Amino acid sequence: MLRPAISLSLPILAALVCAPSTGPAAVGEEADLVRALAPPLRWDPKQGWQPAGPVPPLLVTPKPCLEILSVGAGNQLVEDEPAEVLWQWGGEIASVRISCEYELCPLGGRSRGRAQKILAGPLPNTGCAILTPAWVDAPGLTLRLTGYDAAGRPVASAEKYVTLRPRQARDLRGTFIVILRDRQRLYFFQDDKLVRMHIISTAMPGYTTPRMAPGMVRGGLRMGQVFYKDAHAWSRRYKCPMPYWMAVTSTGSHGIHATVPRAYRRLGRPASHGCIRQHLHDARILFGMVKIGTPVYIF
Repeated sequence: MLRPAISLSLPILAALVCAPSTGPAAVGEEADLVRALAPPLRWDPKQGWQPAGPVPPLLVTPKPCLEILSVGAGNQLVEDEPAEVLWQWGGEIASVRISCEYELCPLGGRSRGRAQKILAGPLPNTGCAILTPAWVDAPGLTLRLTGYDAAGRPVASAEKYVTLRPRQARDLRGTFIVILRDRQRLYFFQDDKLVRMHIISTAMPGYTTPRMAPGMVRGGLRMGQVFYKDAHAWSRRYKCPMPYWMAVTSTGSHGIHATVPRAYRRLGRPASHGCIRQHLHDARILFGMVKIGTPVYIF
Protein backbone atom coordinates (compact mmCIF):
# COMPACT_ATOMS: atom_id res chain seq x y z
CA MET A 1 0.00 0.00 0.00
CA LEU A 2 1.38 3.39 -0.95
CA ARG A 3 1.45 5.99 1.78
CA PRO A 4 -0.12 9.39 1.04
CA ALA A 5 2.28 12.07 -0.12
CA ILE A 6 3.18 14.71 2.48
CA SER A 7 3.40 18.14 0.92
CA LEU A 8 5.76 20.62 2.58
CA SER A 9 7.38 23.67 1.04
CA LEU A 10 11.18 23.79 0.84
CA PRO A 11 11.53 26.71 3.33
CA ILE A 12 9.49 24.76 5.90
CA LEU A 13 11.63 21.66 5.33
CA ALA A 14 14.80 23.69 5.68
CA ALA A 15 13.54 25.18 8.92
CA LEU A 16 12.71 21.73 10.24
CA VAL A 17 16.16 20.40 9.39
CA CYS A 18 18.09 23.37 10.76
CA ALA A 19 16.04 23.94 13.92
CA PRO A 20 17.76 22.69 17.11
CA SER A 21 16.17 19.96 19.22
CA THR A 22 14.07 21.30 22.08
CA GLY A 23 13.37 18.20 24.14
CA PRO A 24 12.64 14.48 24.35
CA ALA A 25 10.35 14.61 21.32
CA ALA A 26 13.36 15.03 19.04
CA VAL A 27 13.55 11.33 18.17
CA GLY A 28 9.90 11.28 17.11
CA GLU A 29 10.30 14.53 15.25
CA GLU A 30 13.26 13.11 13.35
CA ALA A 31 11.19 10.11 12.29
CA ASP A 32 8.39 12.44 11.19
CA LEU A 33 10.88 14.47 9.19
CA VAL A 34 12.20 11.40 7.40
CA ARG A 35 8.64 10.44 6.49
CA ALA A 36 7.98 13.97 5.26
CA LEU A 37 11.08 13.97 3.09
CA ALA A 38 10.41 10.56 1.54
CA PRO A 39 8.73 11.03 -1.84
CA PRO A 40 5.72 8.91 -2.79
CA LEU A 41 6.34 5.89 -4.98
CA ARG A 42 5.00 4.97 -8.40
CA TRP A 43 4.91 1.60 -10.09
CA ASP A 44 6.86 1.16 -13.32
CA PRO A 45 6.06 -2.12 -15.13
CA LYS A 46 9.69 -2.46 -16.25
CA GLN A 47 11.60 -1.05 -13.27
CA GLY A 48 9.25 -1.78 -10.33
CA TRP A 49 8.75 0.77 -7.55
CA GLN A 50 10.34 4.11 -8.34
CA PRO A 51 10.34 7.49 -6.56
CA ALA A 52 7.58 9.70 -7.92
CA GLY A 53 9.62 12.84 -7.35
CA PRO A 54 13.04 14.05 -6.21
CA VAL A 55 14.08 15.19 -2.75
CA PRO A 56 15.77 18.63 -2.82
CA PRO A 57 19.29 19.03 -1.41
CA LEU A 58 19.10 20.31 2.16
CA LEU A 59 22.75 20.47 3.22
CA VAL A 60 23.84 24.05 2.61
CA THR A 61 27.53 23.73 1.75
CA PRO A 62 29.61 24.37 -1.38
CA LYS A 63 31.63 21.19 -0.76
CA PRO A 64 29.96 17.97 -2.05
CA CYS A 65 28.71 15.83 0.81
CA LEU A 66 26.20 13.07 1.45
CA GLU A 67 24.20 11.85 4.44
CA ILE A 68 22.03 8.71 4.49
CA LEU A 69 18.83 9.48 6.37
CA SER A 70 17.15 6.08 6.45
CA VAL A 71 17.19 2.62 4.93
CA GLY A 72 13.96 0.62 4.89
CA ALA A 73 11.96 0.47 8.12
CA GLY A 74 14.20 1.23 11.08
CA ASN A 75 17.41 0.72 9.08
CA GLN A 76 16.52 -2.88 8.39
CA LEU A 77 16.26 -4.68 5.06
CA VAL A 78 13.92 -7.63 4.51
CA GLU A 79 14.79 -10.18 1.84
CA ASP A 80 12.82 -9.70 -1.41
CA GLU A 81 10.92 -6.69 -0.02
CA PRO A 82 11.32 -3.24 -1.69
CA ALA A 83 12.88 -0.70 0.65
CA GLU A 84 13.58 3.02 0.35
CA VAL A 85 17.05 4.44 0.71
CA LEU A 86 16.70 8.13 1.53
CA TRP A 87 19.56 10.64 1.60
CA GLN A 88 20.33 14.33 1.51
CA TRP A 89 23.31 16.07 -0.04
CA GLY A 90 25.14 19.33 -0.49
CA GLY A 91 27.21 20.71 -3.34
CA GLU A 92 27.19 19.46 -6.91
CA ILE A 93 26.43 15.73 -7.01
CA ALA A 94 25.02 14.56 -10.33
CA SER A 95 24.71 10.82 -9.73
CA VAL A 96 25.15 8.19 -7.04
CA ARG A 97 26.04 4.55 -6.73
CA ILE A 98 24.82 2.25 -3.93
CA SER A 99 27.08 -0.59 -2.85
CA CYS A 100 27.53 -2.71 0.25
CA GLU A 101 30.17 -4.56 2.21
CA TYR A 102 29.55 -7.32 4.72
CA GLU A 103 31.27 -10.01 6.73
CA LEU A 104 30.10 -13.51 5.89
CA CYS A 105 28.31 -15.41 8.64
CA PRO A 106 31.12 -16.59 10.93
CA LEU A 107 31.61 -20.22 11.91
CA GLY A 108 32.65 -21.07 15.43
CA GLY A 109 33.58 -17.47 16.16
CA ARG A 110 35.99 -17.31 13.20
CA SER A 111 35.64 -15.03 10.21
CA ARG A 112 34.89 -16.57 6.82
CA GLY A 113 35.90 -13.42 4.97
CA ARG A 114 34.21 -10.32 3.62
CA ALA A 115 32.30 -9.57 0.43
CA GLN A 116 31.32 -6.50 -1.57
CA LYS A 117 28.50 -5.88 -4.03
CA ILE A 118 27.24 -3.04 -6.20
CA LEU A 119 23.50 -2.80 -5.58
CA ALA A 120 22.48 0.03 -7.89
CA GLY A 121 23.86 2.78 -10.04
CA PRO A 122 25.10 5.04 -11.22
CA LEU A 123 21.67 6.62 -10.67
CA PRO A 124 20.48 10.21 -11.06
CA ASN A 125 20.83 11.99 -7.73
CA THR A 126 17.19 12.29 -6.66
CA GLY A 127 17.65 11.72 -2.90
CA CYS A 128 15.78 8.43 -2.97
CA ALA A 129 16.20 4.95 -4.45
CA ILE A 130 14.34 1.68 -4.10
CA LEU A 131 16.25 -1.51 -3.32
CA THR A 132 14.91 -5.06 -3.33
CA PRO A 133 17.56 -7.00 -1.44
CA ALA A 134 18.31 -10.65 -2.15
CA TRP A 135 19.38 -13.03 0.61
CA VAL A 136 22.88 -12.35 1.88
CA ASP A 137 24.95 -14.70 4.03
CA ALA A 138 25.37 -12.12 6.78
CA PRO A 139 23.41 -10.71 9.71
CA GLY A 140 23.93 -7.17 8.44
CA LEU A 141 25.83 -5.02 6.01
CA THR A 142 27.35 -1.59 5.60
CA LEU A 143 25.48 0.31 2.90
CA ARG A 144 27.72 2.77 1.06
CA LEU A 145 26.45 5.70 -1.01
CA THR A 146 29.01 7.25 -3.39
CA GLY A 147 28.32 10.56 -5.13
CA TYR A 148 29.78 11.60 -8.50
CA ASP A 149 30.08 14.95 -10.20
CA ALA A 150 28.96 15.64 -13.79
CA ALA A 151 32.31 14.34 -15.10
CA GLY A 152 31.79 10.99 -13.33
CA ARG A 153 34.41 11.57 -10.62
CA PRO A 154 33.67 10.41 -7.05
CA VAL A 155 33.32 13.47 -4.82
CA ALA A 156 31.51 12.30 -1.66
CA SER A 157 30.39 9.19 0.20
CA ALA A 158 28.33 8.12 3.20
CA GLU A 159 27.78 4.83 5.04
CA LYS A 160 25.14 3.29 7.29
CA TYR A 161 24.99 -0.15 8.90
CA VAL A 162 21.71 -2.00 8.42
CA THR A 163 20.52 -5.38 9.66
CA LEU A 164 19.10 -8.07 7.40
CA ARG A 165 15.99 -10.15 7.98
CA PRO A 166 15.12 -13.28 5.98
CA ARG A 167 11.72 -13.12 4.28
CA GLN A 168 10.44 -15.98 6.47
CA ALA A 169 10.85 -13.76 9.53
CA ARG A 170 9.24 -10.69 7.95
CA ASP A 171 6.10 -10.76 10.10
CA LEU A 172 7.54 -12.35 13.25
CA ARG A 173 8.05 -10.18 16.31
CA GLY A 174 9.61 -10.48 19.75
CA THR A 175 12.15 -13.12 20.78
CA PHE A 176 12.33 -16.27 18.65
CA ILE A 177 14.49 -18.70 16.69
CA VAL A 178 14.19 -19.17 12.92
CA ILE A 179 15.78 -22.15 11.17
CA LEU A 180 16.02 -22.16 7.37
CA ARG A 181 16.55 -25.64 5.95
CA ASP A 182 17.15 -24.37 2.42
CA ARG A 183 19.90 -21.99 3.61
CA GLN A 184 21.22 -24.15 6.48
CA ARG A 185 21.19 -21.12 8.74
CA LEU A 186 19.81 -20.36 12.21
CA TYR A 187 18.69 -16.87 13.28
CA PHE A 188 18.04 -15.77 16.86
CA PHE A 189 16.02 -12.59 17.33
CA GLN A 190 15.88 -11.01 20.78
CA ASP A 191 13.34 -8.25 21.37
CA ASP A 192 12.86 -8.12 17.59
CA LYS A 193 16.59 -7.57 16.94
CA LEU A 194 18.79 -10.09 15.17
CA VAL A 195 21.53 -10.97 17.66
CA ARG A 196 22.88 -14.31 16.37
CA MET A 197 23.21 -16.04 12.98
CA HIS A 198 24.72 -19.52 12.86
CA ILE A 199 25.74 -22.03 10.20
CA ILE A 200 23.98 -25.32 10.91
CA SER A 201 23.20 -28.78 9.59
CA THR A 202 19.67 -30.17 9.43
CA ALA A 203 18.57 -33.64 8.33
CA MET A 204 20.45 -35.49 5.59
CA PRO A 205 18.50 -37.44 2.94
CA GLY A 206 16.64 -40.31 4.58
CA TYR A 207 16.00 -38.35 7.79
CA THR A 208 13.67 -35.47 8.64
CA THR A 209 13.91 -32.11 10.34
CA PRO A 210 10.19 -31.25 10.47
CA ARG A 211 8.71 -27.90 9.63
CA MET A 212 7.31 -26.35 12.78
CA ALA A 213 5.86 -23.27 14.44
CA PRO A 214 4.81 -22.54 18.02
CA GLY A 215 1.70 -24.46 19.10
CA MET A 216 1.91 -27.12 16.40
CA VAL A 217 0.87 -30.66 17.33
CA ARG A 218 1.61 -33.57 15.03
CA GLY A 219 0.73 -37.15 15.97
CA GLY A 220 0.39 -36.08 19.58
CA LEU A 221 3.85 -34.49 19.47
CA ARG A 222 4.01 -30.85 20.52
CA MET A 223 6.61 -28.72 18.78
CA GLY A 224 7.69 -25.17 18.02
CA GLN A 225 9.38 -23.98 21.20
CA VAL A 226 12.33 -24.75 23.47
CA PHE A 227 10.81 -27.32 25.84
CA TYR A 228 13.88 -28.00 27.99
CA LYS A 229 17.66 -27.54 28.02
CA ASP A 230 20.59 -29.72 29.05
CA ALA A 231 24.18 -28.54 28.70
CA HIS A 232 25.50 -32.13 29.07
CA ALA A 233 22.96 -34.17 27.13
CA TRP A 234 23.74 -37.71 25.98
CA SER A 235 22.02 -39.56 23.14
CA ARG A 236 21.09 -43.08 24.17
CA ARG A 237 20.09 -43.87 20.60
CA TYR A 238 23.32 -42.74 18.93
CA LYS A 239 25.54 -43.17 21.99
CA CYS A 240 27.23 -39.78 21.68
CA PRO A 241 27.28 -36.46 23.56
CA MET A 242 24.97 -33.66 22.42
CA PRO A 243 26.30 -30.62 24.32
CA TYR A 244 24.11 -27.57 24.85
CA TRP A 245 20.96 -29.45 23.94
CA MET A 246 17.70 -27.51 23.49
CA ALA A 247 14.67 -29.69 22.74
CA VAL A 248 12.27 -28.28 20.13
CA THR A 249 9.70 -31.09 20.51
CA SER A 250 7.96 -32.12 23.72
CA THR A 251 9.52 -35.63 23.69
CA GLY A 252 12.99 -34.47 22.76
CA SER A 253 12.91 -36.29 19.43
CA HIS A 254 14.48 -33.21 17.81
CA GLY A 255 16.67 -30.50 19.22
CA ILE A 256 19.37 -27.91 18.68
CA HIS A 257 22.82 -28.97 19.90
CA ALA A 258 26.58 -28.86 19.31
CA THR A 259 28.13 -31.41 17.00
CA VAL A 260 31.50 -33.15 17.25
CA PRO A 261 34.59 -31.47 15.73
CA ARG A 262 34.93 -34.04 12.96
CA ALA A 263 31.49 -32.95 11.66
CA TYR A 264 32.32 -29.22 11.53
CA ARG A 265 33.27 -29.52 7.85
CA ARG A 266 29.71 -30.63 7.10
CA LEU A 267 28.09 -27.59 8.69
CA GLY A 268 26.30 -25.57 6.03
CA ARG A 269 24.71 -28.58 4.36
CA PRO A 270 22.21 -31.28 5.45
CA ALA A 271 24.13 -33.86 7.50
CA SER A 272 22.21 -34.72 10.69
CA HIS A 273 19.80 -37.46 11.71
CA GLY A 274 17.08 -34.83 12.18
CA CYS A 275 18.43 -32.46 14.81
CA ILE A 276 19.91 -29.03 14.22
CA ARG A 277 23.68 -29.23 14.61
CA GLN A 278 25.99 -26.31 15.38
CA HIS A 279 29.64 -25.63 16.09
CA LEU A 280 30.42 -26.02 19.81
CA HIS A 281 31.40 -22.34 20.13
CA ASP A 282 28.13 -21.16 18.59
CA ALA A 283 26.01 -23.67 20.50
CA ARG A 284 27.45 -22.56 23.85
CA ILE A 285 26.64 -18.90 23.18
CA LEU A 286 23.11 -19.63 21.95
CA PHE A 287 22.42 -21.95 24.90
CA GLY A 288 23.28 -19.14 27.31
CA MET A 289 21.00 -16.64 25.56
CA VAL A 290 17.88 -18.72 24.87
CA LYS A 291 15.26 -19.31 27.57
CA ILE A 292 12.90 -22.26 27.94
CA GLY A 293 9.67 -21.42 26.13
CA THR A 294 11.35 -19.44 23.33
CA PRO A 295 9.34 -19.89 20.09
CA VAL A 296 11.01 -21.90 17.31
CA TYR A 297 10.12 -21.71 13.63
CA ILE A 298 11.55 -24.20 11.13
CA PHE A 299 10.96 -23.45 7.45
